[in-house]
Amino acid sequence: MGSFTPLLLRRIGIRLPVYPLKGYSVTLNVAGRNDAPQGSLTDDARRIVFTRLGDRLRAAGTAELAGYDLSLNRVRSQAILKGVQAVFPEIARDAVPDYWCGLRPASPDGVPVIGPTRFRNLFLNTGHGTL
Repeated sequence: MGSFTPLLLRRIGIRLPVYPLKGYSVTLNVAGRNDAPQGSLTDDARRIVFTRLGDRLRAAGTAELAGYDLSLNRVRSQAILKGVQAVFPEIARDAVPDYWCGLRPASPDGVPVIGPTRFRNLFLNTGHGTL
């Protein structure tokens, strides 16, 4: 249910302090390349995480408060691609970027909501945000 958890629970009278946090990613094909990382890397200065997914390299970052809007913000997408170009210029030059955005359930204080509700068979585990 992720970011949509509060909308569903509201129907049964549970108010949940969780909101959608929009993040973006750029995925590039790196098949046959030896210059792409094999694991996950974090560039703290650029606030971008790089993850190898088989023959693809995904760069993800940003946190935008945009409600449930899933439209791509070109400026944010391009900023992530520029980060890839700065860290892996050869890869970024040769690959065609695939842009994506999605919603992460976040809580105001960054602490996830985990535990039982007043319904004996309903437990919550949401709001992990950027964890």
